[in-house]
Amino acid sequence: MKQTATEWMANELLYLDNEYDMKLIDKNEYQARRKQIIEQAKTMEKEQHKKTWSEGMFCETGDIQAFEQYYNKNFKNAN
Repeated sequence: MKQTATEWMANELLYLDNEYDMKLIDKNEYQARRKQIIEQAKTMEKEQHKKTWSEGMFCETGDIQAFEQYYNKNFKNAN
């Protein structure tokens, strides 16, 4: 089974927290990498939604422009 964006982010943040707790990275690097992980998870989530959309679960035609409107309306502002 494929990992969700949320599962991936949780694992990455746990690993990052461990690195910081063990003092392998400083606070600045921790904050920068945390931001990167969150942004990557958002991108992954959008791609997962797009894949679901294009496979026809939401739209028989797989219209990507319609997906963008749907995604922006329902998910973009929540991030």
